[in-house]
This record gives sequence, C-alpha cells and structure tokens, in this order.
Amino acid sequence: MDGYDDLETLGWGMGAGNDMSYVDVPRKPSDDEMQSIQENCNAAIRQNIGITVETPDNAQSDKLPDDYDKEGGVVRVVKIGNLDANTCCGTHLRQTSHISLLLLGSTQSVHSTKCRLFFIAGDRAINLATASIHSVRSIARLVSSATTPAEVLANVSKVKENATELKKSETKLLTDIAKYESDRVKAVLSTGMNAFVYRAVQGLDFINMVVAQVKEAVEEGAVLVLASGEGTKGGQIVIIGDKDSVEDFATKIKEVVPEIKGGGKGGRWQGKVIEWRKGELEALKKQAIG
Repeated sequence: MDGYDDLETLGWGMGAGNDMSYVDVPRKPSDDEMQSIQENCNAAIRQNIGITVETPDNAQSDKLPDDYDKEGGVVRVVKIGNLDANTCCGTHLRQTSHISLLLLGSTQSVHSTKCRLFFIAGDRAINLATASIHSVRSIARLVSSATTPAEVLANVSKVKENATELKKSETKLLTDIAKYESDRVKAVLSTGMNAFVYRAVQGLDFINMVVAQVKEAVEEGAVLVLASGEGTKGGQIVIIGDKDSVEDFATKIKEVVPEIKGGGKGGRWQGKVIEWRKGELEALKKQAIG
C-alpha cells in the first residue's frame, strides 16, 4: 500500500456475490491508518486515472509464478497511470472512476502472523451502505434514538448497561429465592423424606444454586427432585441423593415423563425434558413426595 511501507500486500481474495474482498497485510492497521487508506483509495478513484494493459518484450524475464509458461504465454502488465504496475491475467476496468467508491470493513487475524483487511467497492459498497443506513434507522427506533450513528451508538450502549444491571438484579433475586427454597428443602430432608423443587424458568442456574446448598443434607434413602421449564419449551430434571436411591427414582421418572433423555453418575442424575405435557409436572411431584 503506497505510503505505508510496512503494509505490503501478502495475499488477496475477491469476494463472491455480495461478500467482501480482502488483502492480507503483515500487521493490523491503526484506526487512523484505516481512515487514511480509505481516503487515499477514494481520492485515486475520483481522479479517474486511466488503466492500460501492455505486453512489453522485456517482461518475459520478470519474476513470474513457477507454473506460468514464460515461453508460450504472453506476459501482461496492467498499469494504473503512474500509481501502480503489476503483471495480471485478469480483466480490468478502463479507468478508476468505474470503481465508484471503496469502503474498508473489519480486520481479522490470519495464522497469527498477518492481518486480513476486508473491503468492498462499487455497487456492492453502495448496497452495503444503503443496508447499513436502514439498519441504523431500525435500531434507532428500537432504542428511541435519533438516527445519527453517534447517538444510536450512545443509546445502544445505555441499553446494554441497563441490561447488565438488570441481569445483576435478576441474579441477586434468584440467589435470594434459592436460599429460601434451600432452607425449606433442608427442613423437609431433615425428616428423611424426599423433597421437590420446581421453577418455570428454563435452565439450570436456579437448580444448581439450590443443589449447591442442600446436597449434603439429603438423607440416605431419600432424594431431592428439581425441575424447571414449562410447556412446549421443555426443561430440565435433576435428582440428587445416594447412588441407589437416585438410580431407582430415575427409572420411575421415565414412567411419568416419557419424553426425557438423560443419565447420571454417582449421586446425581440429570435429564432434558423435550416437552412438558399436561399433568406431567403434577405426576412428577406426586412421584417425588407422594
């Protein structure tokens, strides 16, 4: 790249369809360099520099790929005014203005030794810019923001911060509820009886919180059955206790909740419910605590 001595092109690829093309360079360009590269490329496009193809006689001795037939082939040198000259067998535009514009995209580390710099040009770039504007407008409406990119970004950042705070509050609330349930379950288990815990929210977070606090309280011969989820979304079932009691109850579970897949080891069995059918949760609870 002209003006960036340590950013020579190591490889390149043309994107198919509306995909971005790329060049491989030795390192990741800085944000300022990215801006400068894009500006310089578009300045060259606007200059409407002529592109010519020559077949000089002395080009036969130039360095070419090993698989190129230097004797039977014709060496073509493509020149972009005084800006660039390279051997190439591809087709080319007549002048740089036909490119229309060029937009740089993201960068990606390649083989840990070089950087892949993506770019898009011409109608592809116009289509991408148009789609991006529409996307920014749609996001702006979702976050009740003006449509300028800076304001949209600021409002999205606020939404993310709020979501993070809500997640923290949810986790704290879930922890408090788990503590309450754990105290209740311990009281039941202390009598040597089985215990049952259910929460409609899917996932294992709540279940694992309870298990962590009560697993030592399960009396021999008893089990703690925990279930989550509801309806067509399915859910989870976890059983803890001594090995024999857990294995025995896991067999009984399949009689009342046939749409379950799972397994266990030692004093824990865990299964995934594909779908909670009508009456299955009630039947599971009844099977657990009678």
